Formats: sequence, structure tokens, C-alpha cells
Amino acid sequence: MAELPSGTVSMLFSDVEQSTRLLTRLGRAYEQALDSYRLAQRAAWAGFGGVEMGTEGDSFFVVFSTAEDAVGAAVQAQVALGGLEWPNDEQVRVRMGIHTGTPRVHGLDYVGLDVHRAARIAAAAHGGQVVVSDATAKLVAGRLPAGVSLRDLGTHRLKDLDALEHVYQLVIPGLPVDFPPLKSLGTSASLPVTTTPLLGRHTEMTDLVSLLADPQVRLVTLTGPGGSGKTRLSIAAARQVAEQFPDGVCFASLAAFTNPGLIWSTIGDVLGLPSDRRAPPAFFESVAPLSALFVLDNLEQMDGAAAAVDQLLHATTEIVVLATSRRPLNLAGEHQYAVLPLALPTEDTPEAAEASAAVRLFVDRARAVRPSFALTPSNAADVSEICRHLDGLPLAIELAAARTNVLGPRALLLRLEQALDLRGSDVDRPARHTSLRATIDWSYRLLNAQQRLLFRHLGVFASGADLEALAAVHADEAGRGTQLIDLVADLVDASLVTVTEDDDGEPRFAMLETVRSFAVEELAQAGELADVRRRHAAHYVQVAERLEARRVLTTPAQVQRGGRLFDVERNNFREALTWASAPGGDAGNSAGSNRNLGLALLSSVAWIWKHVDLDEIRHWLEACLKNPHGGQTAALGRCLADYAETLELQGELLDGRDAARRSVEILRRLGDSELPNALAALGDLEGALGDRIAGRRAMEDSVLRARELADSFFLGDVLARLALLDIDEENWEHALELLHEAVGVSRSYGSDYMAIRANHNIAFVLRKTGRAKEAHELMSAQLQQSLSLESTLNLALFAEDYSAVVAEAGFPRWTPVLLGAADAELEQRGVARDRWQEAPIADAHAAARPTMTPTEWTDAYQRGHSMTIREALESAIAATTAPDD
Repeated sequence: MAELPSGTVSMLFSDVEQSTRLLTRLGRAYEQALDSYRLAQRAAWAGFGGVEMGTEGDSFFVVFSTAEDAVGAAVQAQVALGGLEWPNDEQVRVRMGIHTGTPRVHGLDYVGLDVHRAARIAAAAHGGQVVVSDATAKLVAGRLPAGVSLRDLGTHRLKDLDALEHVYQLVIPGLPVDFPPLKSLGTSASLPVTTTPLLGRHTEMTDLVSLLADPQVRLVTLTGPGGSGKTRLSIAAARQVAEQFPDGVCFASLAAFTNPGLIWSTIGDVLGLPSDRRAPPAFFESVAPLSALFVLDNLEQMDGAAAAVDQLLHATTEIVVLATSRRPLNLAGEHQYAVLPLALPTEDTPEAAEASAAVRLFVDRARAVRPSFALTPSNAADVSEICRHLDGLPLAIELAAARTNVLGPRALLLRLEQALDLRGSDVDRPARHTSLRATIDWSYRLLNAQQRLLFRHLGVFASGADLEALAAVHADEAGRGTQLIDLVADLVDASLVTVTEDDDGEPRFAMLETVRSFAVEELAQAGELADVRRRHAAHYVQVAERLEARRVLTTPAQVQRGGRLFDVERNNFREALTWASAPGGDAGNSAGSNRNLGLALLSSVAWIWKHVDLDEIRHWLEACLKNPHGGQTAALGRCLADYAETLELQGELLDGRDAARRSVEILRRLGDSELPNALAALGDLEGALGDRIAGRRAMEDSVLRARELADSFFLGDVLARLALLDIDEENWEHALELLHEAVGVSRSYGSDYMAIRANHNIAFVLRKTGRAKEAHELMSAQLQQSLSLESTLNLALFAEDYSAVVAEAGFPRWTPVLLGAADAELEQRGVARDRWQEAPIADAHAAARPTMTPTEWTDAYQRGHSMTIREALESAIAATTAPDD
């Protein structure tokens, strides 16, 4: 590496946007693309004297002596990338961020807040975009490369940085100029992207912007019938006022939920809160400091929504809520805003039609399916009458306009009138809701028998479905295979179903919530609801089994794929569990068999749900476990073990032990293969409650059962857990024997994670038995492997262990840095420290504190606290494993 520039330097970070998806699409050709990308980048860095500090995967960190050099290199790199030909006609888009500051040179690296600021600026950019800080912009103003200019992007709040950052974009000739909003706090980045213009809502937008700007207004509720455009208007208004809220906009889509408690976990998902901070009171502690706009979409189906929103407003002072609902919340201080239908033409003349927002929407959507469509003197009256029949409801107009691909306005009007007469007499419904139902019903009646059957079956999916799920639930054998694709394509063409692509490029089909409600009603009227719900639940049991971590997810790539699948299908899991846990079950179905399906699903997904939302998985476990029907099955025993672990994580040890004992009893009687896991859970709880003898007995029984079953996964896990008991009792040799066996078993199974964890415990024992150098070597190697696997699991725990290792290996000044970073990680995730970590932390303090003054310790600790856990570990490894040490 060249000599590091010092003093004022400019730091450039870059990486490939959506590189994982690119890798999935390109396969082996990704290596060719990566090589071309790296060559182009490095040529640019070298041409401007850049010093490459590090390359991880597809990312670069490069330092330049001047801001002009950094900007020149970025421009050259982006121009070069834009001119390359990529495999399979793909496009590699690279985001870059530049900041100029005075970081400290530490060994062979830079440290300090300026480094973090440069990285955060890059992380906020989009592929193809170069964003620079205010400091950099001031230095290069008037000295930019030919044709290059600066675009002011305003001030932004970047993650983990307290001060606002004024940033600019480099506008490079011949390259894209317009990008979405920066991915920073205080922006509208969490709002759904809309693909159609908002028409005819100028007055509403003006009113809402004014309301949301009023410091006395904290709750605005958009009310109106389904299909009136409440959601679309709320998104547009939120985007317009986003910059008024320093901590940004949080959009929570709640259409699929009936339990108001899930409001918190949904918001927590958007905000990225740790799983144990997604329920009150921890949730309110996390959001109380925020000055943000919460958009809560579709609250009408939640009986307790008003109380939940009221609780949120009373627990915070700077959060403003923009809600959408078919009915007001009726809370003190609520500003109700009725979203009325679009303005209708007052006359049948072309001029009057063109002035009508309803007609403009119809024409816009008609052109989407029939580009030649135009409003003319000959069809203006018919189009106006169509919009009147639909009461100006946007959704109804969009559904009708979609039919212009085969029907002209006159033919469309004739059929629309017949359909409205057929179902327009529902006197117990609001008039506008009746009109919407009539429009959906009209589109439904235009389908043939096979299309209608598939339409009804699609209604059971809470978050859409892929082709495999449709085939599993769809009852009509004639509608499977190729014809199934044709049938669902017909529903997409009729604007009754939407289609998107998943990460693998496969289609996924869904319905608007109002359309889905209609489909479920039709499903019930046809007498098909019970059977279809059962097939839906049975299919998602199979999907859940693919997520079974104990048998499948052993590598980082598998964990990432499993996490994506869980996120996509979580609402369908909820739908199946709601049905399975219902007290009486659907007509014609046994409540016991329903419950067994629910337990089977939970036994496969509880492991990942516990990491996402501990309170919600507890809710579902209790909902299914309290059902007295269904008998004592293996799924029941497995769910009891998961329930026991959940209760232990929440500190309810006695109830957890009771659940674990029941689990062991059931699984032992059935001879189930997951008995070792239940015994290990029981052993943990017995030990946590102070009964070491009972804990060891259960854990040793777990090891014995795993050996009998020749189950490498469970054996590796329980051997390591049993070793912890020996470590606690200072039975060092036996602990080493168990841990070495656990490493061998885990490697034979192919689980890198479990082998790494066992080796870390070996390093602990080596250190405790006076073999500090061996412990340091082993721990350093394991940390390198953990970081190369991009594993975020247990990094804080590893940092705490390593803090004691480096202290006893002669590097005590890294101890407070590692402890500070570990504390910051635990605080950010809201995770309680494991009781086993008390010993290494105490050892770290005892070995390192006497070598430093209190001020030195505090400064080093704060430096670590400002670093990410990965940065702290990488820096510590580099500093403590240098060749000359």
C-alpha cells in the first residue's frame, strides 16, 4: 500500500447497487462483471493518485490527497462504467459518496467520525449517483471537470450522525441525472412508489399540506369509502411534507391485520427497531424522541385501532399521525378529512368533460391499455356518463377504464348499466360502497367460469401468491399448469389482480384489499371457503418447512434466502394461523385438525419469527396452544419447546420450564427426532433457575438422544451447550473435549456458524487455563471467518470475548474499544446481554483497566461506541495480529 495521505484528505466509498440480485440473475457471469467493474474503478483511482484502503466484495474505500482528485476519479469511474458492456445485457450501477475531512491515521488505516460520514453519504446514494458533502463541494466549486456541475440536494439526517449534512450531487454529462430521494432519515424513502399520476386532488393536497404543517395538529384521518383514493392521497401528501419531519416518514400498510397490537411491530419493521423493541412499553421508549410522520394506512378493520393511536399520541410529543380509514377514529384532537369522489362533469360537452377530474382519470387509465384512446366530441358524453354511474370513485373508474382494451365507451356504458342494476340494490350499504361493489361485481361477471373460480381462490391469500401457491389452492384441475398462467393473466388484464416480480424474477399475484374482500365473500357464498382455507393452510405448512433452520439453513446464503421468503409470506402465515387458531374452525372442518396445521406451521417458522418479533410469535404460539383440540402430536411438543425458549428470552423462567417439561414428555413418548432440542431447552431453564443438577441431567440426556438419532445438527448444538455447564463449573478439560467434538460434528454437518461458536468457547477455555497466546490465535482466526461470511449473528458476543483475549495477549488498549462497540450493538438491537458473558467482561476489565487512566479508558470506550461492531472487530484484528507483533 502507498504511503497514507495525512491532514485534510478526501474519502470516497463506492459499491454496487443490489449486487445480491445481480449475482442471482448472472450466476457465474457475475465474476466477469465484477472483474470489469474492479478494473474500471481501479484505473480511475490510480489516474488521480487514490490510495485504496480496502475492498470487500463489490465495495471500495479510497483516499485522495485533494477533493479535486476524488471528484475527478469518481467522474472518470462513472463514465467508464457507463460505457462498458455487461453480461446478459445487465447494467451494473455503482453508488459513490465523497467527504473531505481530517481523519486520524492509525496504523495502516483511518479512524474518526469523518470516515463514518463519508460511508453514510455513500449509503444514502443510488446506483449511478455520486453524492458529495458540503465540505467537498466548497473545495471543488469552480474547479470541476469540464461539463460537470453540482446539484444541491439540501440537508439530510444520515444514520448514526447527529448533525444534519448538506449534500450535493455531481451532474455528469451523458449519464443519468434524476434519481429517487436519497435514502436518508427525514425523507419520504419509506413511502410506496406510485406509478400513476395523482389527478384532480389539488384542493385536497393544499388542505392536507396546511394541516400537517400546523404544529397544533397531531392526528389527521382521511375518511371515505373503499376505492375513493385515500391511500394514494396520503402517500402524495406525506411525500410533499416529508422534509418538515427531521426523522422522516414511516408508512405502515395495515390492510392485512385485525389485531391492533400489530401496528407496533409493523412500524418497528419500517424503522428497523430490534425485535424486542416492537411492543409497548419498549416501543414507545424507542419512538418517543422522534420527530416523524407516521402514515397508518387502512385502520377500519381493527376494532382497537382508535385506542392504539391514542396510546401512541399520548406516549410521544413530536410524532404526527396521518391515518386512512373508512370511518373516523373519533379521538380528541382528531382532524377528520373526508376524501370525496373525483369531480364529475356538469355537462356532456367535451369542454366540461376535460375539466372533470373523474374523466381525466378515466382517459389516463384507458390510454394505459389502449394508447390510441382519446376523448372526442363523439365519445365525451358516454365517458362522462360512465364516470357518473361510478360516482367518481377512482378505483371503480380504473376498473372500468381497463375494459377499453376491448370495449368502446358506448359498449362499455351499456354493459356497466346492466351490471349496476344486478347488484346495485344493497340498501344496507353506503351508496358509494354499493357502486364500488357493483363495479367489481361487473368485472367479475365478465369472467368465464374458470376465471371466476381462480378469482375466488385468490381471495384467500393475504399477501399475494406465487404460481406454486395458486396451483396448490386452486381446485380446478383444468386450471393448472400452463393454463393457470393464462387464467391469472386474464385477471391481471381485467385489473382485478396485480402482478409483481420476486427476487428470482418469478411472478407474484395479489389483489387490492377491496377486491380481495369481494372475492372472499364470493368464496363463502359458493360454499368453498372452508376447503380453500384448509388447502391454503396446508400449502403454507409446506412453505414453512422450507424455512426449517434445524435442517436447511446452515450457510449465510441460505439464511438470507430464508429471511426473504419469510418476509414475503408472513401475512399468509398470519392468515393461516388466524384460521387454524379460531375456536370452532370453519364449518365442516375439525377444530382439532385446524389446530394441528397451525402447530405444524409454527414448529417450522418459530425459530425465525423469534428473531423478528418475539411478542408476535408468542401470540401465535399461545393462540394455537390454548386450543384444547387436536391431541398430543409431535408438532405440539415442538411448539411447546419453542414456547419455552420464548418465555426464557422474556424472563418468564418458571412458565418456560413448565412448557419445556410438557414438551419433553410429549416428544419422549412419541419418540420424536426433536426431543434433543426440547431437552436442551429444559436444561437451559433448569440451570437458569439455579438447579444445576437437573440442568446437567437434561442436557446430558439431550446429548445421549442426539447420539442415538445420529443427528449431527442437534448433537453439535447440545454438545456446545453442555460444555457451557462445564465452563461454569470450571471443568476445563471436559469442556474442551465436548467443544472439540462439537466443532467436528458441526463441520461434518456443514454448519459454519455452529463451528465458529464452539471454537470461540474453546478460545475462552484456553485463556482461562493460561494459554492466552493460543486463545488469541484461535479467536482471531474465527473472527476473520465470521466477518468473511458476513454473519451478523453473535458479533457483539464475539467482541466481548475478544476484549478479554486481547487484554491478556498484550493489547489492553483495544479492550475498551471492543466493549464500547459491543454495547452500542446491543443497545441498537435492544438485546439483553447473555448471562454467560459476565465472566469474559469481568476478565477484560481486570486485565485492561489497571494499564490505563480513567480518561484513556473512557476515550477508547467512546471511540468504540461510535464504530460499528464490524469496524471495531476488523480494526482490532488488524492491530493485534500484525506480522511484527
